[in-house]
Amino acid sequence: MKSFARILRCCVVVGISAALAAQGVSVTSSKGVPILVRQHAVTLDALQRGANLGVPGYVVESLWLGAYNYAVGERTVDLARNEVLEVSRERIRFRTMDDRELWSVARALVRVQARSASTHRLLFDTRIVLPRAGGGLVALHRTTGAVAWEQPDAPSECFAHDAELVFVAGGDKKSPTLAAFAWRNGARAFLTPLQNRAVRIVPGDYGVAVLHDGGAVVFDRAGPKLFNVATPLLDLHPVPQAAVHKGHDAKRSVAWYARSKDAVHAWDSMGVEQWGVPMIRNDVECLSVTATGDLVVAEYCNFSDSGFTATCFDRSSGDVLWRRRQPGLMVDHSKYRHRLYVQPVGERLLFVSQASAGDFVVALRSADGGQLGREEWPRR
Repeated sequence: MKSFARILRCCVVVGISAALAAQGVSVTSSKGVPILVRQHAVTLDALQRGANLGVPGYVVESLWLGAYNYAVGERTVDLARNEVLEVSRERIRFRTMDDRELWSVARALVRVQARSASTHRLLFDTRIVLPRAGGGLVALHRTTGAVAWEQPDAPSECFAHDAELVFVAGGDKKSPTLAAFAWRNGARAFLTPLQNRAVRIVPGDYGVAVLHDGGAVVFDRAGPKLFNVATPLLDLHPVPQAAVHKGHDAKRSVAWYARSKDAVHAWDSMGVEQWGVPMIRNDVECLSVTATGDLVVAEYCNFSDSGFTATCFDRSSGDVLWRRRQPGLMVDHSKYRHRLYVQPVGERLLFVSQASAGDFVVALRSADGGQLGREEWPRR
């Protein structure tokens, strides 16, 4: 328990909003993702302390901002390597978190777009991929800031990435496209037309899903279309191949979880529904997947600091394995937005609640929902 508390305290050190406001700090998000509005914000110093004490950067990032990259004004932070990218109107600067400059180049010289969402600035091992001024993509060498490759004709309105590829969608309104590029050398993996304008791209081990206002379309990672979804979706979450149960037919194993207006669904890699469970949506939700591939749906209210309810569904059948309720910090109505993030870490699930009354983190055992620990940071 002491170890748990120490790690969580490192992850959830909170700064003072007034100090950040004085520095012009803001937290942004990509189109289609609500802007995170908080009374307090995580400071770079707090994040650095957490990283230096051995808290993996990906855990901290996922806990606090889900799928977003950290964005503090014009900065994008790589916690795992303690490095910061700053894109201003005049220059691009890459430095350490203690302000030691690694390199700086004129923005116009490397043809980088002046303004872009934090999720459109991608920091990889040896490359930094950014929206290109005038359209397309440009990648810089992470060590020098020199241009590594360009794709001037690439769409650049909707971004996503995984360990291998950068996925982008956009283009002409009448003929949008989805494209994928290798982040190392810019080689195009595929380019395919879309019938609808993309709202969100969700890469997975079994394919790449593109959500739009009327539903979704899922492509093979090489480009061919696998299946269409004609029902509007509230969320879609991939299941890692590593979570496939031993002894199951991989072709019929659950590859995607989806949340529609009135149910949760499990689909295989070709879009065949394996099961569906009616579930009326009363609050805001976020989806996550355990190490064994079971679905976790966490429900919470975005304007009330009232805690959350987590339900775990069996991957094979959709049966409820467990349901747990966690109380909030006793504030019925929140002046600021309430947000909840879920991060699977091994055999645990970490839930982070952020609201005006304060923050709390709960660790539950994935197998049965048993509580392993809870830490609170009230602001009253």
